Amino acid sequence: MKKIVYLITLLCAVLLQETKAQPNGALYFEDAPNNMMRFYFDQNYFLVDKNCEFKYVERVSSFDKKTNKFEGVFKDFDPNGRLILTGHYQEGKKQGEFKAFHPNGALKWETNFINDAPSGSWKYYYPDGKPMLFVTITLNNFYINQYWNREGTQLVKDGEGKYDIDLPIVGFTDHGYTRFNRQGKVKNGQPDGIWYISFVDERKRRDTHLLFIEQYEDGRLNGKNFEEGFEHLLIAEEDFVFTPNDYFPRAEFMLSKRCSFDEFTGFNIFIANKFTKYLSEVGYSNNQDVQKEITYVVNVSKNGVPSSAKLENIASFSKEERFHFNQMINQIGYYLPSYNQSLPIADILTIKFVIQSQAGTIHISPVQIQREKGV
Repeated sequence: MKKIVYLITLLCAVLLQETKAQPNGALYFEDAPNNMMRFYFDQNYFLVDKNCEFKYVERVSSFDKKTNKFEGVFKDFDPNGRLILTGHYQEGKKQGEFKAFHPNGALKWETNFINDAPSGSWKYYYPDGKPMLFVTITLNNFYINQYWNREGTQLVKDGEGKYDIDLPIVGFTDHGYTRFNRQGKVKNGQPDGIWYISFVDERKRRDTHLLFIEQYEDGRLNGKNFEEGFEHLLIAEEDFVFTPNDYFPRAEFMLSKRCSFDEFTGFNIFIANKFTKYLSEVGYSNNQDVQKEITYVVNVSKNGVPSSAKLENIASFSKEERFHFNQMINQIGYYLPSYNQSLPIADILTIKFVIQSQAGTIHISPVQIQREKGV
């Protein structure tokens, strides 16, 4: 198991040589006083335009333009100017003490890095300052040492006990849940026995819906079984981590997003993953190298319900391709509705992307979504 799974999709690589190299007129970074630079990120540490409504993090740091690496002490601030993260880079690698903070200024977590790898204990705290979770991280594993629930009851002590934690699900999903629960036995600091992973429904009162079960033996995963009823959904198993996820290392890759709700929520990534899954299951490419540009138009109601999805340029596709592509574009049962003056409206969406297949592996380029009337 790994402490953190970073969900990184290459949407746009930014070449940080000069500010003028920033694409499409977007301002992702600029010079700051004292030979520092200021970078603009969303909540998931994708670069966004300085004036984008989804900008959340401003990082002030030294930066080596020759290597495209952070250097020295950096500080991250939220939209209200509050410090939320600070740490240190040496030759582009995380080194020394890193600390994150809750919006109220209380310590959120603290750890140390040696040559880019976490070293020793990673300690998490609740906003009221009480301890939450202490884990020890090694190169290929981690150990749950201490864990307290929100009521302050210690459930895991010195690597023994029961782990029971709710964590967020980030980004657009097929299932619509925004939180999940993970619980099971901890033995010698590692998962042991049967673990239950459930969706958390908090619309009226807290309820859980079992998604899958994992079987561990001394920290080694021996099996996984999904509950019936979820087969038709795109389930990203990497979403269901063991510990609170922080995406700050993504900043090092300098990945950018356009200032749109589709990209901020990851809806365009969801579409790409959904289509990739379908094409892989039907054996679309048959191990042949293929590249196809796809454009389709779909009507979307103000409630997000699609209708009349239609492929364009169908003359360039074979009969079999037309069949598969039509089936593919009808895999999406819900679209984010368009908005005009803060109200949802019916709209016509044009979706564009490129399907590439090489040696049997299918990849879909970043999906572009154009909305005719709204945003």
